[in-house]
Amino acid sequence: MRITGGMARGTRLLCPTRHHLRPTTDALRQAIFSALGAAVAGSTFVDLFAGTGSYGLEAVSRGAALGDFVEISPSAVATIRSNLDQVAKGSTIMAAADFSIHRADALHWCKNFAAIDLFFFDPPYEMLPLPAAPCRKLINRIAASMHPSAQLVVEWPHGLDFDPPPPLQILHTVGRRRGRGSPTAHILGHSSTYHAMPGAKSIPIMGKDALRHNSNP
Repeated sequence: MRITGGMARGTRLLCPTRHHLRPTTDALRQAIFSALGAAVAGSTFVDLFAGTGSYGLEAVSRGAALGDFVEISPSAVATIRSNLDQVAKGSTIMAAADFSIHRADALHWCKNFAAIDLFFFDPPYEMLPLPAAPCRKLINRIAASMHPSAQLVVEWPHGLDFDPPPPLQILHTVGRRRGRGSPTAHILGHSSTYHAMPGAKSIPIMGKDALRHNSNP
């Protein structure tokens, strides 16, 4: 895995060799951040179920000002810390101290969501169909607290029903739909955000050659 854009572009990211981690591919991440565009620079983010931290680290490289990584696994927390140090070395305008890593359960982590501009939500897929639907409850809580220009990126397996909670709507859907369970990302926002942006659309992820040669951040 590598950072796909910004000042630390090309920086390699560590990934623990643990079977339950499902890191977002470079190509999907690049497509998501292309859709987010100028919303990233200067933003405050939270990376929930952070895993390797790739979403938040991509935001750091692309100019985010402040952020939180939330992950319950001790080994993943150590990996995020190492990855953040590497990204910081490649970015001349940020410091690792501006970003916080929390070893905590994202489902119960307390934060003033109203102060956050970008949410990255990528839980283990096996948690999504649980009877009590705790992940969906957390999405609802975030939706109820988001400020009008904030955006929520939800990585969701293709084939599993997803309806955006009011008052949010899907601004973009990103990723190839290659069968049930393949990763798809929905970017959610308020209707005011939707009307300020280009029309909602499906954005395909790029192949390896396009990712390698694309000169855009």
